[in-house]
Amino acid sequence: MLEAAVPIAEFTGAVTESQAQVRRNIVGRPMARTVTPRTGRPTVRALTAFGETKTLSQWSKDPRCLVSYPTLRARAATLAEGQDAESVLTTPATRGRRTAPTPPAPEPVKAIPAPRAATCKDCGRPDPGRTRCDDCRAKRVSADWQYRKEIAEAIFSPAKREELLRRLAAGEALAEACVELDITPHRAHGFTTYDDRWGAQLDAALTAGRDPDLDHGTEMAYRHGGCRCPDCRTAHHAGNPATGCPPLRRAGRRTG
Repeated sequence: MLEAAVPIAEFTGAVTESQAQVRRNIVGRPMARTVTPRTGRPTVRALTAFGETKTLSQWSKDPRCLVSYPTLRARAATLAEGQDAESVLTTPATRGRRTAPTPPAPEPVKAIPAPRAATCKDCGRPDPGRTRCDDCRAKRVSADWQYRKEIAEAIFSPAKREELLRRLAAGEALAEACVELDITPHRAHGFTTYDDRWGAQLDAALTAGRDPDLDHGTEMAYRHGGCRCPDCRTAHHAGNPATGCPPLRRAGRRTG
């Protein structure tokens, strides 16, 4: 008979059949099986109710029991001390039943406030449909115009205007010159709103630097030659019947 080289420690857990066979082969006697104690809810095998004590299986078949055996077993496992055992048997199970949803309570009707009379933001006089009356708007025209002019001059400074005129007179295209000065052609033409002399200065520079090889005053010079002199702009907006080019379309309709 073989003897174990080292003592075998005490087993505290459940022993499998293979472990027991190894023990029999080595020591010569079977290994005692130890069972790990169960954890969780206690097992209830009997319940006393209505003056009678029965097992849960017997109570589940009793006509006074209104729940199934699994439900009865779950309730009995959680039965607190002093709790009525009859309620465990007679309370119907509600889990899993489909019940009609409770309709939400109607919201209280909110009173609609009376419309407030429109008044002017500046003087406070009634003026329905507008934020300011005619007099206050007329007073703000010059102030708003001055404010927009200051913004335009900050973006398109006098130094940039002089440099643009110099580049245009030297023959550089308007679009290329505007890119170099970090402005848009619309900004260059729109500055005439704040300076009456700027329009004439811009047209003079465009005329001085235009390409002499182009047929100015035609749609072809504007569209394909890229000329923006006064003559080509006029032909572009009005259309030139001699070239057969259609006039410019603006807002879905023809101009001119």
